[in-house]
Amino acid sequence: MLKSNFFFLALLILIPLSCSKENDRQQPKSYSISGRVQKGPFINGTNIVIYELDDQFHQTGKSFTTTTGTSGDFEFTDVSLVSSYIEVFADGFYYNEVSGSLSGERLNLKAIVDISTEDTINVNILTNLEFERVKYLVTRKGYSFQEAKNKAQLEILTVFGFDGSGLENSEILDIAGESNGDAVLLAVSVILQGNSTTAELSNLLANFVSDLKEDGSLDDTVTQAALAGQAKALNCDQIRQNLKSKYAELGLSFSDGNTFADYVAHFVTSTNFNNSSPFKFPMSTANGINVLDPAQLKFQLGPWYSFAVDMPGSGNIAVKMKKTKGSGIWGFQPLQGNGWSATTYSFSDSSQLFTSTLNGVTIDMPMGFFDNGEAVVGYYFNGSETPSMEKTIEWGTENNTDFTFSTYSPGGFNLLNLTDSMDISTDTSYTVGLQKPGTWEVNFTLSYSVGLTVEVYNGWGLYEYNNSGPEITFKLKGKNEGDNISEIWFRLSGNGIINLTSDLEINSGTYLSRYFSVK
Repeated sequence: MLKSNFFFLALLILIPLSCSKENDRQQPKSYSISGRVQKGPFINGTNIVIYELDDQFHQTGKSFTTTTGTSGDFEFTDVSLVSSYIEVFADGFYYNEVSGSLSGERLNLKAIVDISTEDTINVNILTNLEFERVKYLVTRKGYSFQEAKNKAQLEILTVFGFDGSGLENSEILDIAGESNGDAVLLAVSVILQGNSTTAELSNLLANFVSDLKEDGSLDDTVTQAALAGQAKALNCDQIRQNLKSKYAELGLSFSDGNTFADYVAHFVTSTNFNNSSPFKFPMSTANGINVLDPAQLKFQLGPWYSFAVDMPGSGNIAVKMKKTKGSGIWGFQPLQGNGWSATTYSFSDSSQLFTSTLNGVTIDMPMGFFDNGEAVVGYYFNGSETPSMEKTIEWGTENNTDFTFSTYSPGGFNLLNLTDSMDISTDTSYTVGLQKPGTWEVNFTLSYSVGLTVEVYNGWGLYEYNNSGPEITFKLKGKNEGDNISEIWFRLSGNGIINLTSDLEINSGTYLSRYFSVK
């Protein structure tokens, strides 16, 4: 009986103690919280909301609001909360560090924090990417809050090939700082931004967060390709200058020791993601097949092609055409109104540079090729000093002799440069022309069907002909002086077929034989 009374008495003592501890846990505490919102820095007047969260990370209904200062800075004083878990939500315009201008649309970023251990809260790209993953790991997998934060951050940085061990929590990091974590944050920020609009960035962030949430890996190949392509197009020197200028304008400084460019370069060279360029090159436009489409490598002589880029919301492009072989050249219709600027063709290195800074539109101009040749096409994204990608194109008919099929002359396009079986225009003048040093002689026959009239009306250099209908036989000759060009000029009228044959050996054992439809 005495033993039973002892346990009863002990129970009476423990019950008040237990209730006292529970009451203490439920007592509100006062917190002071400060930080910055960064993408680039958010502008003055950005909306900031703090939501109290319960232990399952549901909003309790208690919230506090403020707005940012000029550098995206914010502060809350004497915030009364029962739970130490909070969500910080930021909504506003930001300085786009890639384009060097303010965003055209508002961007939402979030952070989830335990303020019992941290009262400095910077809201940034990393806090936003980890948000849903941290909640999932705590509520579904039993991780402690800090374990979940560490794991989510490591998983995100692994996507980019960065070593995240030993870095501070994401909410401590600052894009303007010089720690490794600060550099990593800025590198991830600029890679995700790329040359995208704010709407495109928001969509990319949402897809990244959704894919990462349950398994901690990025498996979406579309998102992977966007990251790889955008990183490859970045001009980190320009980004650094943009941020230094912006922070100086805000009365702050951007650290010269921030090594974000090294992290961007590491991602570009080490990632196994297939990349997709932020600059899109349509297969064709109203002007014809697109010379800049990476898949197009061979072109005919005579028809017009397009020279087209679907420009992103921000960014600039340069395309360098450098001839590496042949006597041919490209030509284009006047630049006015088509979005391109072009340098004068450089005869010293056989190159020409085309540039554009227009955004959100398709830039396009008609381009054609003459004679035969090959060229390297280099694509330079956003001021890059090295090509972001390259391809080699070729055009025209190569021959294994020393003859050059001369370019367009006052007599019209050279039939030797046009592709076999192509359609050519009636009531139009054409030439057959050759160029080669020394003394030479080449025989040709031009036969034509009923319904066509072919008139020899002029020529250049040394030529002979006999127009006996329905064919013309002619010779082109060379002598070792002058420009060594000889050509004959025809005027075609009516409709039908012409057939041009010659003893000109264009490849080993293959002699010239082509026909054209005249319409």
